[in-house]
Amino acid sequence: MSEVAPPSPVPVGARIFASTGAFFVVTAIVYGLLADESSGVVLLLAAGAFSAVVAGFLAARGAGRTTDTRPDLPDDRRHEPFFPDRSLWPLGVGLGLGTALAGLALGLPVLIVGVVLLVRSVVGWAYQSKDPAA
Repeated sequence: MSEVAPPSPVPVGARIFASTGAFFVVTAIVYGLLADESSGVVLLLAAGAFSAVVAGFLAARGAGRTTDTRPDLPDDRRHEPFFPDRSLWPLGVGLGLGTALAGLALGLPVLIVGVVLLVRSVVGWAYQSKDPAA
């Protein structure tokens, strides 16, 4: 019988983002050698750096964590994953942010509408009821 290997101390998500970051850095080096402009190199290196930051966060967050437990649940349901309640507020946040960013180019009236929608959606999402019946 073959034995199951122990789980890696580095979470899968951290390994995926680290691999993605390495890919972007290698691509930036190749692009820098073959292309005659530097903006693509800067953007690829930034993407690699951002991926490395996320990988580091996921690795630090997962260090020493063996299982995700929820002490607020009874023993038989303690190891169930947590999923947030369904909500339309993230859609409002996205629309508000997109409108606000478009307002930077289109003018103050569009910017104001976007900021108001963004702030209202963030506040609504933060104070959203935990009870779906409420």
